[in-house]
Amino acid sequence: MPLWPLNIFSENPGRLMLLKKGVSTCLQARNNLLMMEFRHFVTKIKKGG
Repeated sequence: MPLWPLNIFSENPGRLMLLKKGVSTCLQARNNLLMMEFRHFVTKIKKGG
């Protein structure tokens, strides 16, 4: 197994931060989407289907 991905990150911590930021942004977007779906679902139930 090559070690070059680790070398990239050890040489460039900024790139690792960028990666973390990208991942957390994706997770945040997904959470927002799930919350919207959930609210929509709850509203439907409250209205009686």
